Amino acid sequence: MFKLKSSIILLILVILLSCVFMSGAFAGDSFVTKTGFLAASSKELLERGNSIIASGDRTALNRLLKTNENIFIMKPGLSVYLEESTWSGYVRIRLAGETWSVWTLSEAIR
Repeated sequence: MFKLKSSIILLILVILLSCVFMSGAFAGDSFVTKTGFLAASSKELLERGNSIIASGDRTALNRLLKTNENIFIMKPGLSVYLEESTWSGYVRIRLAGETWSVWTLSEAIR
């Protein structure tokens, strides 16, 4: 019984601490894009592009960017709105004045 209580208390503490240490960014907040980050129409395509970058294969990255208009390197200084955020560090953003959105890394906006 004591083990179950302590497990429940620990779970509650983890949830509370997670809420405290959240980034503070909520859907609808306004941000500006940074230099040199990928953006893509789907999270899966963005993950693929970031995986290629991590591998260091510049040829494959250039081919991906040239053959797929759904992934690109974002321009810096663009005003965007946060539409969705994941625990894994991905965010879906919408360019100010537009109706479409793209996925990028949370580090790509400030």
